[in-house]
Amino acid sequence: MTPLPSFARFYRRHLRISGTVSTLLLVAGLTAAVLLPAPPAARPALDMTRASAWLESTTIGAVSLVSATAGRVVTVTALPGAAGHRMSVQQDGPDPYVSDLDANTVTRVDGARLTADPAVAFPTPVDLVTAGSDLYAVSMTAGTVTSVDPVTLAEAVPLGLPHPPLSAVLAGPDGTLWAHMTLNGTLVGLRDGAIRTSTPSAFYTEPVALAEVDGTVVLANLAKGIVVALDERGVPAQRWAALPATGPTALVATRGADGVLPVVLPGRGELLLSRPGDAPAEIVDLRAGSAARLGRPVSAGGVVYVPDDATGRVLRYAPGRGLLSPLWITAGPASLRVIARDGLVWAHDADGPHAVVVDGDTVRSLLKYTVPSPSAVPSAAPPSAAAPPSPGPSPVPRRDPVLRLPITYRTVSITSFTQLQGQPAWVAGIKDRLLPGTWRLTKSGSISYTAPGLAANMQPVRGTFSVSGSRVGFRGSKTYRDSVANNSLTMSGTITAGPRPVMTVTFNSRSETVAIVNGQTFRTVVVSRYRATLRLSAG
Repeated sequence: MTPLPSFARFYRRHLRISGTVSTLLLVAGLTAAVLLPAPPAARPALDMTRASAWLESTTIGAVSLVSATAGRVVTVTALPGAAGHRMSVQQDGPDPYVSDLDANTVTRVDGARLTADPAVAFPTPVDLVTAGSDLYAVSMTAGTVTSVDPVTLAEAVPLGLPHPPLSAVLAGPDGTLWAHMTLNGTLVGLRDGAIRTSTPSAFYTEPVALAEVDGTVVLANLAKGIVVALDERGVPAQRWAALPATGPTALVATRGADGVLPVVLPGRGELLLSRPGDAPAEIVDLRAGSAARLGRPVSAGGVVYVPDDATGRVLRYAPGRGLLSPLWITAGPASLRVIARDGLVWAHDADGPHAVVVDGDTVRSLLKYTVPSPSAVPSAAPPSAAAPPSPGPSPVPRRDPVLRLPITYRTVSITSFTQLQGQPAWVAGIKDRLLPGTWRLTKSGSISYTAPGLAANMQPVRGTFSVSGSRVGFRGSKTYRDSVANNSLTMSGTITAGPRPVMTVTFNSRSETVAIVNGQTFRTVVVSRYRATLRLSAG
């Protein structure tokens, strides 16, 4: 990952905290004391509309305010009883709202005091949606939309929508909340807490999606592959590039930009780009692998971001530039979320602590909560007995005419692959990290392994090798520790040198994450082990 710009430039662009120099020093002190509560009166009034985001962590049942300016967490707010529950965060204004989708509650977090109000119960799971100056509680299953007070979350009388349930909702750019009725296809526009327009359509009992592209509301019929732009009354006004008729499996971006509506087809591993006109949609092969679990795309800054829960990475595509290097959030499967706010893109694991923030071409890794050093926390499980021992003193390799040192090998193809431990959904991501890989052998007997798909803090993997005739035996390891994670990767195998070199290698990876919130310890251990035979090229 590339380093951040200088602090001064980043500060001038993003920091909007009013007050004197003493106030800024107080904010820095609060940033350092992440999990230590303070009297509400001591909290500064922060401007949450720039350079920060509230990110959920379902494992610990908390939301974290993460600052791109400071490059760290500002505060962690725990929600009583929410640990292990599915959560979503709505943060269009200064106060975020956290929906507990398993308990059917919503919690308002005071953005100035950084404290959580008591949770408010709703009859069914709801998401809060801000449209203009109005806040609505939307239940897709019950087909209800209700105005709520932005502070107390008290409900007004539910709006009388015809023929629930709902198939899609969208907060339009003009403050209108659009809601599509599943049973009769009616598109309803709500404004100022009342129904302002109701437009019938032929898209009933079919999956549809609503999106906004450059200030225009777009309706996509996923069953028929029809995409149309709507006018201010909700009437179709312009046809857009058609999509394959895939049904409800297609995932449509909520917001598009630059005249492009991104759509992901998870079963095909494809990204579709629909534009105004009759031309067919552009099709992009994301090269995600057959085991990928792709999520809803997010468009920001001329780049489309597509999360892959199977590998813990976010795929990126820039129209006119092609596929960009992925963002690695975790080393394995995750519950990824991607949001765009004020020119920044946030990607994080909703279950764990890891996150990244993207500002143009700058990418920075962040933690949503901090913990004691891993050395002070006992391990949840001993290292795998199958893992090879750490490399010993470097042997001096035999000088053999078959192997002329130094030499660099690169992976050409994977001829066989066996997963020895782990989840089948991980295989595609593992193979992506093996291709392409580079092994460098030196005259001193050392070997190093690097790969573009391997997390930056887990490479190079270094070790030693010895030579016997045309056979090269090697082993190596890499560890990484920070305040949250304790990760290790070991490798061992053989290379058959010659004009067509072949490698057989076994990898063992172990990732341990530990967090302590409000005196309670949360620990996760993920172990993966696999063996592969690779065809190499020397050069």
